[in-house]
Amino acid sequence: MAGELIATLAPRVRGGADAVAALVPAGAVADLVLAVHRDELVAVRCPPPGAARPNQGDLPVADRDLAAGTRTVLAAGPDARAAFARAYREWLTVVAGWLAGLAEAALELVTGWVKERFQFGVPIGSFQAVQHGLADLPGLVDGAGLLAREAAWSLDTGHRSVTGASGDELALMALLFAADAARQVSARLVQYHGGLGVAVEHDAQMFFRRARAYPLLTAAPRHLLRELGRLDTARVPAEEGSARGLRAR
Repeated sequence: MAGELIATLAPRVRGGADAVAALVPAGAVADLVLAVHRDELVAVRCPPPGAARPNQGDLPVADRDLAAGTRTVLAAGPDARAAFARAYREWLTVVAGWLAGLAEAALELVTGWVKERFQFGVPIGSFQAVQHGLADLPGLVDGAGLLAREAAWSLDTGHRSVTGASGDELALMALLFAADAARQVSARLVQYHGGLGVAVEHDAQMFFRRARAYPLLTAAPRHLLRELGRLDTARVPAEEGSARGLRAR
């Protein structure tokens, strides 16, 4: 917590004796990488490469050799998979919070811009078409932040939400919702800045690129949706069975 060590997770590991964790988030700067390799949860500590692989969001993403440095086995078998799955869900929740924060900052930037950018002698924010493009965004941003907090609360306490969703389900929902919110707000940010929005000298294009690049590090959106569907369909029969038991009594 003192900031002396940067740790990260490796969601993708290529097989083989000398396994390589591919496209590790923060892999270019992390001192410690956690991954599942050969059915073992390992912590590999070595100096970070310092250079990132070229990527759309200019994020510190890099491949990491799991055979390099000091390797510590933390768990094996089912325990290893369960521990990593838990850490992965918590990481998804952190990413959801990060994307919600990105969306909030992008919304603040675009609303400030439409108030100060004048056209035809008036702020462009006075145009109804511009107002329509922004009207729904605060709800998306607030919803993304609330869902990320609810996922963190559920994972921490073990309690389900009022809708019956578990922490694992909420983590996936939070990520998907926050990613969508970040994409929509950053798109409006670039659009309303016009040509300035795509200039590398302005922050708008960075918001736009990172809102699309970071979610891809977690997994493909379709994979996350399938996983959410699997968790949901596994929960429904159990709830129906409990309800039948209550009715029988």
